[in-house]
Amino acid sequence: MPRYPVIALHSLFFDGSMFDDVAALTGRPIIAPDHRGQGSRRDEAAVGVDTLADDVCALVEDLEGPVHLVGSSMGAYVAMVAAARLGERVRTCTLSAATADAEQRPEVFAALVAELRDPGPAARVDLITRTMFGAAFLEPGGDRYRRWREHFARLDPAVADAAELVFARRSLWEDVRAVTAPLLLLAGGLDRAKSPADMQRISDEVGCPPPLVFSNSGHTPFVEQPREVAEALASFWTTYEE
Repeated sequence: MPRYPVIALHSLFFDGSMFDDVAALTGRPIIAPDHRGQGSRRDEAAVGVDTLADDVCALVEDLEGPVHLVGSSMGAYVAMVAAARLGERVRTCTLSAATADAEQRPEVFAALVAELRDPGPAARVDLITRTMFGAAFLEPGGDRYRRWREHFARLDPAVADAAELVFARRSLWEDVRAVTAPLLLLAGGLDRAKSPADMQRISDEVGCPPPLVFSNSGHTPFVEQPREVAEALASFWTTYEE
């Protein structure tokens, strides 16, 4: 039975290590590159979704055979574009916490970008934490919560450049309709940024199964409920490797 490579694309404000727990729980290595302008590539200029999709396509072309492609939030936007371009090189595509719409509330996110450019780290950390995580993850605290608060505290205000490009993205409906790979949709029941209804609209439009909703997660199920996400992914991947 073949085991195809897994490429996972991270959310805004995170880096590829957000998939470490899922990789350990699935027992499968995950290739999780950092986006330009973030993580290990924070010194590079941030670029938009289409250019990041170019990066993913180049990565896939360097690998043998098809891949399982996974995207969380910002990474899901990139995955939609890359999967549409790559066709049969993508064996499955998993999208989490996203929408195919252009941003519907640009004025809200313009204000958020302005706050991100503020050099005061405490307010910025609180803002990002409340946006990315649900109450069930925030209330108990714990090592994983503290780890990501520390990560957010180290972010440079220039991360606002990446955020601005995400919020200015075009409509991705044409791309997601063009994806030929089987789709798995994930959503957080406590997500304040993108609701399960956003994912359901993708399901309704392209005819794939409805989203799996992780009731105790906010915008980042891969971090908040890694065991449940890993189980869903392992089952999905195995189905298309038989």
